[in-house]
Amino acid sequence: MITVKRYQIFYIFLMMFVLAGIIISKINVKAEEIVSRRSIESMDVAYIEIGDNPDFSQLKEMVLFDDVRYIAHPEALSRDLDLSEVVISNIDYTTYSIQDVGVEVIRYNPSKLGKVEIDQVNKELKIQFIDTIAPEITLKKNSVSVIEGESINVEDYLLDVSDNSYLDVDLQIVEDIDFETPGTYQANFIAKDSFDNESIETLSVIVKEKPKPKPPQFALGSVYSPSRVTRYGFDCAGCRVSSDGYSKTAGGILISGDKVRQASGEWQSGLTYGGYHIVATSRSIPMFSILKISDHPFSGQGITAGQPFYAIVGDRGVGGTSLDLFVGTQSNINAITQRGNPSRSNTKVEIVRFGR
Repeated sequence: MITVKRYQIFYIFLMMFVLAGIIISKINVKAEEIVSRRSIESMDVAYIEIGDNPDFSQLKEMVLFDDVRYIAHPEALSRDLDLSEVVISNIDYTTYSIQDVGVEVIRYNPSKLGKVEIDQVNKELKIQFIDTIAPEITLKKNSVSVIEGESINVEDYLLDVSDNSYLDVDLQIVEDIDFETPGTYQANFIAKDSFDNESIETLSVIVKEKPKPKPPQFALGSVYSPSRVTRYGFDCAGCRVSSDGYSKTAGGILISGDKVRQASGEWQSGLTYGGYHIVATSRSIPMFSILKISDHPFSGQGITAGQPFYAIVGDRGVGGTSLDLFVGTQSNINAITQRGNPSRSNTKVEIVRFGR
């Protein structure tokens, strides 16, 4: 008969309790590891966001999570993930289909001399490039102001549309702007990539009320001498030429190098509008006023130096009492020649009729 003393029994129960605690603790650690790795283990395909520098870090975990060394040392996994490097082979960056790739994870140990390679772990995995990021729209500015009656092409304010997928991006511009009515309007730039990711940028267009016309500086029939007389073409530095090869004066007259669109809408060869040559003046003379120009230095296109001709104010762009004559194109500025110093002209301008 075996006799066990009371203190021995107590000691045995105490040891059993301590061992049970250790076992339960280990079981809990492993349970946590199993739970944290279930999402990795259940992944048949790794989904990688496409871009200039794809993030392949999840592939390292997919390769390493079931390595036997982490069963005994589960705490080493996070350290090895930080220190390891991944090399992908047989990868096609141009396809968005599921593909098989070779993944090599190189594990390192830290040392005072730098990283020391331990080993490499290889595995075949399935990956698929995806795109969940919307295109990026960049505008030159987010707000623009115009005067009532003026107009702009909102597309000119688009700087760039880019997308991480490198595939075609569909861009639509939705706008309903009434340039004849003061108010604040919006032009929406809508970009959608091949994966239906969509982004919107908005350009605010503020149409300001046209200033009330000031009383004319000159009375009807008055004569003045311009401070400067010059010439300009439809393609001047401040002119905006359309893709069809014409520009528009401040008064809305369409002009090109050798044609002018008339009030009827018909393009007419030559440089006149309604039989009048076109000039630019300051706002001191109302738009579409008729001027009689005498003692001038211009010759060509039906104009003779010194002999009077009639012109219509169809443009702006000069200051004070300066006068700028439309001569077609800058590349053939001498289609109408000009003698003498532009600032020392004896030209006389008579206001024959006030415009609006």
